[in-house]
Amino acid sequence: MFSRTQALALVVGAANLALGVMQVFPGSAAQHCLQALVGALGIVLARRHWTARMFGMILLFGFGGALVWHLRHAGELGSWLPLRMAVSGIVITLVPASGRRLLGDRETRRTDE
Repeated sequence: MFSRTQALALVVGAANLALGVMQVFPGSAAQHCLQALVGALGIVLARRHWTARMFGMILLFGFGGALVWHLRHAGELGSWLPLRMAVSGIVITLVPASGRRLLGDRETRRTDE
C-alpha cells in the first residue's frame, strides 16, 4: 500500500538511479555517482510515508541550497542536476496527503493517519 508521496519518491528514486548509472546527462563521474546514490536513497526511503516526505525535504533543502550557493558564487546554473532535484523535492514534499492509499487496481480508505 503506497501513498502518493511514497509513489513519487519511488519513481524519482528509480529514475535518478537509472539516469546516474546510465550517465544520460553530461556531467562528471562524481555527479553521476551522486545521482545514483540519491536514487538508491529514494528507493529505500519510499517504504514509509513519513520517510518518503523526509526524502523530499532532503532533496529540497540539500539540492536547493546547492543551487542557491552555485548561483551566488558562479553566477550561472552550470548543471541542471540541482534544479531538477530541488523541484522533485518540492513536489514530493508538498503533494497533498490524500485520504486514500493506492493499492493495485482499487483504492482503500487510510485509517493510520
